[in-house]
Parts: sequence; C-alpha cells; structure tokens
Amino acid sequence: MTLVYDILEEVWHVYLDVSLFMLFGFLVAALLYVFFKADKIRQYLGKGRVRPVFLSALFGIPIPL
Repeated sequence: MTLVYDILEEVWHVYLDVSLFMLFGFLVAALLYVFFKADKIRQYLGKGRVRPVFLSALFGIPIPL
C-alpha cells in the first residue's frame, strides 16, 4: 500500500510542477485566439498542399522556445 501512496504522491508533485506551464500555455492560446481570427489564418494558409504545411511549421518553430 505504501508503494501506491508514494506513486500517487509523486504524480501530485509532477502535476503541481506542470500546472504553471499549463496555465501559461492556456493564456498564450487564448491570446492567439483573440488576436488571430480563423478567417485571417485561412487566408494565409488556405489553399495548396505544400505551402500551408511549410508556413505552419515555420510559424510553429518559435512556440516551444
């Protein structure tokens, strides 16, 4: 039973460590949703097969940094 309690305690500590980063990610996602409307994104990344994928990857590179 001690093993289960230790595992749950460590899971709780990891959750507490990650929660700040999750809240920051939700804030960034909300700001992106407010300032970049779907029709504007569709205008830039709309038609084609290769170009939208390339541009999405290019815009997505700085996000993890």
